[in-house]
Amino acid sequence: MNFINKSIVALFLFLIFTGGALAQTYFENRDDIPTEDKWDLSDIYDNWDQWEADLKVMESKMDEIAQMKGQLKEGPDKLLKASKLQEEMGILSYKVYRYPQLMRDLDTRKQETGAKLQQVQILFAKFNTATSWINPEMLEVPWETMKAWLDKTPELEPYRFQIED
Repeated sequence: MNFINKSIVALFLFLIFTGGALAQTYFENRDDIPTEDKWDLSDIYDNWDQWEADLKVMESKMDEIAQMKGQLKEGPDKLLKASKLQEEMGILSYKVYRYPQLMRDLDTRKQETGAKLQQVQILFAKFNTATSWINPEMLEVPWETMKAWLDKTPELEPYRFQIED
């Protein structure tokens, strides 16, 4: 008997004598699952109220960046402010999206969770509209001017690659 056949026989005998100890346990109710086997999403948010608060913060940041339209060519301070707002919105958007997405994955039966995820997707469409003017407006600034701003403004250094790109 070759090695593969012996291994299959050994596994078969193991399963017979252990009563299928390797079998997966299925739970009818999520509350029956031991806590250590559940996802802990509290690193993102402790509850929906915190999520809702960040959703509002993100909307206000979008309004703030939309109000900056036409101001980027005024100088490096405006460029820095827009870059920081974009960064903050990017971090927030990740959290605001992932929480309902993972909550939905935990229990696909909850329609409210799916609705919250759709709410975020609608907000992302608004986000894209609110920031769509930034790159074209940056391109209006002559490269020599932009390079001088980058070289003279150390706070822009973390955004240099993005701006140069």
